[in-house]
Amino acid sequence: MMMKTFVQQRRDVTEKELMEYNAFCQLLPGASSSQTLTLIGYKRGGVPLAVATPPSGSRLPAC
Repeated sequence: MMMKTFVQQRRDVTEKELMEYNAFCQLLPGASSSQTLTLIGYKRGGVPLAVATPPSGSRLPAC
């Protein structure tokens, strides 16, 4: 799903980058998909976007 979304459709990262991010995140404790999304956010927008990237499956409150 990430390959289709972030590599083929949006072209945020290359296939090689996505594979490297995913491999790195497998070493860290926690959900690797959330960590991979945070790394993609960091690549696109630096620290502010990485911090604003919500973990996979969560939504910000609609206040």
